[in-house]
Order: sequence, then C-alpha cells, then structure tokens
Amino acid sequence: DIGNPVIEAEFSAENGNVFKQPYDYLSGRADGSLEGLRIYDFRMENKGRIVHTGHGVIGFTGDRKIDFAVETKGARMEDIGALLMPGQPITGNVDNVLQITGSLDDPQLQGRVHFYEGSYHGMLLTGADGTYSRRDGCLQLEDFSVASPFVTMHFHGTMDAEENINFLVKADDIHLDKVNTRLPYPVSGTASFSGTLSGTLSSPVFGGSLEAKELVL
Repeated sequence: DIGNPVIEAEFSAENGNVFKQPYDYLSGRADGSLEGLRIYDFRMENKGRIVHTGHGVIGFTGDRKIDFAVETKGARMEDIGALLMPGQPITGNVDNVLQITGSLDDPQLQGRVHFYEGSYHGMLLTGADGTYSRRDGCLQLEDFSVASPFVTMHFHGTMDAEENINFLVKADDIHLDKVNTRLPYPVSGTASFSGTLSGTLSSPVFGGSLEAKELVL
C-alpha cells in the first residue's frame, strides 16, 4: 500500500529532542508500517553518555498509537521535569523506568523513578523514590518518598493540569531551624507532621497535625 508502506530500516539523528528529552545522537532499528512501526535497540546519547534506551511500537499515521518502554540512567531532572512538571524549578539526576502508551498526540505515562543529588525551589534534596503516572494532564504519585538533610517526606496523591495539588503527606525528622516555617520568631527542634497538602504548587496549603518532643523558642 503506497499510503502505508512496509518499512525495514536502521535510523540515526543528531542534536534534537524526543518528548522534551535532548540528545546529541539517537539511533535504532525499525520494521513495520507507518501505522505501527516496531522499534528495536533504540538509544539516545547526551553529552557522550547513553542516557535512554527503549523498544516498542509507534504509529505515525492513523490513530498514532504508542506502546513504548524506556529505561533511563543518569538523566537530568530538568529534562524529565519539562515533561512531567513543566516550569517547576527542580534539578538533579534521575534513573527511571517508563512505559508510554496512548497516542503521540496524547501520551499516557507510567513509571518508577529514582532521583538523587538535586534541589526543588532551592531546597537541597538527597533523594526521592516512587511510582508515578500521568494521564490527561494529571500527575499521580504513589508511595513517593523524598529525603533532604532537614526532613523526610512521604506523598500519595495527584496534581492536575492547572497545578492544583491533593496529597496525603507524612513528614519525619523535620529540623525546624532549617526549614521555612514562616513563624514570626526563631524556633528549633525536631518535629513530625501528618496531614494533607492542597492548594497549588506555587502556593501550597498544609493541613494536619505537627508534633514535637522538644521545642526551643
């Protein structure tokens, strides 16, 4: 069929991006048709390292369906964040296992991420681990843990396309003299928190209970 030719090829490209992930060099093998092209040995290199590898099926015509698995080692969180959390001031390194389904026009994401040596809104983060999915513009985090030198937090919940957030939160080892408590006077000690996180990413609202065995005011 001239409108849907059968393809068998090796491919490569230089200096571009796929799903907002930059590459210096991209390569792989493919066979099938434009309605369903099976990709093998896919890899993306950035700054001289193999960062992403993958395999699966992508449709470039018709419904443009996609079912593609990607494994990531040592990517920059700034790049991953551009896909999952556009505009958020996050830095760091990422290992990630991701399954992309849906269509090229409306990709659905599900994966598990290990984040390390980074920051968010200027707050130092030593690591984060958890499972996530993104469907119809809504990001869901499951059993997500975030560690910093000043607090360890556990999240479960969602953020919609307008960045409205709805999370259950548990925080331990909160060093009150290190985090921004917005109190009108200095306070120190170690506390724990259990409750909810709502509002928006730029203006979060905490609700719940804060407990501390000892405080110094």
